[in-house]
Amino acid sequence: MDASNDVVVRTRSLEGQDLHIVDGLFKPDFVAMLHEIAKRFAFSLYDADTRETSHVRHWRCDLVPEEMGKHPVLGLWLKQVELTAAKLFPGVKGTLREAYCNNHGYGDHQHPHIDAPSGITVLYYVNAEWQPDWQGETLLFESSDDAHHAVAPRPGRLLMFPANILHRGGTPSRSCIERRLVLVAKFRAAQA
Repeated sequence: MDASNDVVVRTRSLEGQDLHIVDGLFKPDFVAMLHEIAKRFAFSLYDADTRETSHVRHWRCDLVPEEMGKHPVLGLWLKQVELTAAKLFPGVKGTLREAYCNNHGYGDHQHPHIDAPSGITVLYYVNAEWQPDWQGETLLFESSDDAHHAVAPRPGRLLMFPANILHRGGTPSRSCIERRLVLVAKFRAAQA
């Protein structure tokens, strides 16, 4: 983890909802360690963005939320994510309902989708190195289906946003020599 004065949070608005881009929360050696761990996850080709696009499968490794806290590295990561989410979304006191790692390569295809009608989605860009020409940006859309924000998958970056925002993961360009790994944590909103 890093000192709080090295952390940069950029907040963007999308139709009255805030999304947050967090850089510098994790030091480069931690980012590299987590990348090495994630590269060894047991990925399965079964995930799809929506029911309508279920014929387009993605590589994914499901993580058990209760077990993540016991892992020496994933536990530290999850603790920082939970603390940061609580600061940036103080009105949402949620619990982790789902966690997994996506694995995308050149030629994969992603579709716009929402994760849930309420709650918070957190994306963590796992790769310890990412060149700008490798692309793979996450796109966030307005309700009119127009792309409104593009977020580059910089190493160690967090993207946090309300789970009801339409979004699409980006796929790497042909020049990319890496798989694009993203840890996803979905927090359920507390019942009112």
